[in-house]
Amino acid sequence: MKNLFFLIALILSVKSMSQTNVSGVINTNSTWSLNDSPYNITGDVLINDNVSLTIDPGVIVNFTDDYKLLVKGNVLANATLIDSIQ
Repeated sequence: MKNLFFLIALILSVKSMSQTNVSGVINTNSTWSLNDSPYNITGDVLINDNVSLTIDPGVIVNFTDDYKLLVKGNVLANATLIDSIQ
């Protein structure tokens, strides 16, 4: 039982350390998932024409400086009242 608690704590600590840095052009349909959150915007981001970025509930998006998110395609933000996007 002690090993099970250790394994769960290890998984949660690794999960809490995950993050994704984003900058540049998004050319293909993409999803920002909770597993890879937070998403740190480290440079200007362009979502190209005919491309969709889906942001799942609970995802955190951090702008690390005065960067821009330019949308020529689509952003689908799937938030709920309980599980918002921050």
